Amino acid sequence: MIRLAIKSFRGKTRDYVVLFSGLIFAVAIFYMFEAIACNQKFLYKTTSLSSIVIIFQLGSFLLIAITLIYIMYANSFFINLQQKMYALLLILGSKRKSLLVLISSEIIIIGGISIFIGIILGIILTQYTSQLLIRSLELKLNNFDVINLKAIIITIIVFLAIFFFIVIVNTQKFFKKTVLDILNEITLPKVKAQSTLKAIGKAIAGVILLLIGYLAMSPKIVETFQVLAILIAIITILMGTYLVLNSIIPLVILEIKKRPNIVNKQLNTFILAQLNYRIQEYTQVLTMITILFALSLGAVIVGLNFYNEVPILTNRSTAYDLSLVKSQPTTKKKLDKIAPTKVSNYHFKKMNHNIYFEKNQFSKNPLLMNQPINNSSKVKCLKLTSQQLQTETKAINYLRSFLTPEDQDKRLLFIDNNTFKKLPVNPYYLTTVQVQNFMKHRVTIKKLVKENEKINHSHEFNYNQKIYNYERFNSALSGFQFMGFFLGIAFLTMLVSCLMFKILSGAAIDQSRYQILRKIGAKVHVMQQSIGIEIGVLFVLPAFLGIIHVLFGLRMFGLFFTNPYHQVFGVTLLFLLIYGLYYLLTTYLYQKLVLTRK
Repeated sequence: MIRLAIKSFRGKTRDYVVLFSGLIFAVAIFYMFEAIACNQKFLYKTTSLSSIVIIFQLGSFLLIAITLIYIMYANSFFINLQQKMYALLLILGSKRKSLLVLISSEIIIIGGISIFIGIILGIILTQYTSQLLIRSLELKLNNFDVINLKAIIITIIVFLAIFFFIVIVNTQKFFKKTVLDILNEITLPKVKAQSTLKAIGKAIAGVILLLIGYLAMSPKIVETFQVLAILIAIITILMGTYLVLNSIIPLVILEIKKRPNIVNKQLNTFILAQLNYRIQEYTQVLTMITILFALSLGAVIVGLNFYNEVPILTNRSTAYDLSLVKSQPTTKKKLDKIAPTKVSNYHFKKMNHNIYFEKNQFSKNPLLMNQPINNSSKVKCLKLTSQQLQTETKAINYLRSFLTPEDQDKRLLFIDNNTFKKLPVNPYYLTTVQVQNFMKHRVTIKKLVKENEKINHSHEFNYNQKIYNYERFNSALSGFQFMGFFLGIAFLTMLVSCLMFKILSGAAIDQSRYQILRKIGAKVHVMQQSIGIEIGVLFVLPAFLGIIHVLFGLRMFGLFFTNPYHQVFGVTLLFLLIYGLYYLLTTYLYQKLVLTRK
């Protein structure tokens, strides 16, 4: 029996490579996710919200559920590969218990090897992915441990539990089957045809549920009902997606079948029959893929929005890109490095507990201050005159914030030019600078700020210094940026792998169908086109619905971002490109499985 198993293994080396690579990648992705979820110091230090740890743990449970489904599809692929050999062994007189030990041993050995290699691959992927994101996003992430013992232990426990669960399920199923059942199982239909009226009812109900879900994600509804609105959206969109996938495509196929000019062309009849069968059998997995597609694409776009929001918040925070306090005016040569568009100098003198400004300078160049408009994302720029700077507390405190810490408590006075000149002390200069592109020159700006602090023997004295505002915002949001991109990549990899294994697990059934097509004269390239269309439809449907979900879902992020749809087109295109590569790989593997002569 063991010899037969080894011989079978050798004969299906290519198929086992597919199985191993999928399982290893599942373990690696799961470890990548857990490496973040278990880095609690990293999560707490890189986000301002402590609740993000709980959210991440909930996400981890979701990933476990997805992984369980993924492994079950992979196991189904493995069982289908071995089905005929098991039936043969039973016919030759092998005992069921011995056969079950063989199946269980194979699953556990495959699982153990996959876990070991998967964790190593996961550590490598976590290291390179995190460094790539940190470099590309210019993040400062501290306390992030790539090799996390807790994540390793959780990964081993979860996957061993999943493999043992699969062993128990397979054992129970195997004991109930006869040899004939085992031989015929893969050829028996698993779905029932539904009536046209029932399909129309499902389609209408599905569209209504989707509309309710999209409505629940509108900013006003989310702002009013908060968690309840999101819960309603999740339930209705999940149910709506299932009903739409289960009904609309069969209805479309029914309409196409009424057109002989399409149906009678090449293998179109066969393709439509295959699609009708697959859509109903794959409805659950396609629903899950659709939701995961929306989650992963949404996570990347939201992460990108956090990245884009940093310069927007920075520019709103202050009207000036740079401010310097010196005993001499800042030279033009030094400022030319940052290409200034406007430079204003205000000179002042310090005597006892007073600071004297020349008021005419503020009449010529009022001090600029950004002020939010009714708590909205927009700001208006106020021009503060010497009169306002003497009488209005907010304006006085704003001017104080440009001074060194030892001068900020002194009284501010505004005097005329002649009186200012008569004061028997040397003047100081407050220089405010605006540039065309702060982000482009921020490194040079920071050097100028540090030099100015050194001259004044002080450290980060200007609260309104734009470079420090940029660093504060970037530090606060960097964790969200990182998680958005990381989760998006992890979910995308997992979801397309799930779909790939689901399709490959059905290859054993379709092999005989394509052999019949070959015998009746179908050409190989026509059958390859047929497979490409079938698998293409299965890949396109979740992507299409998932993109629609994202477009509606992003509306609710209008509460947090200036423009939640920023670069949606580019990100979606990149996402579809990666998704398309998975489609090509799946199609290639499937063609190899079903079209190879045996």
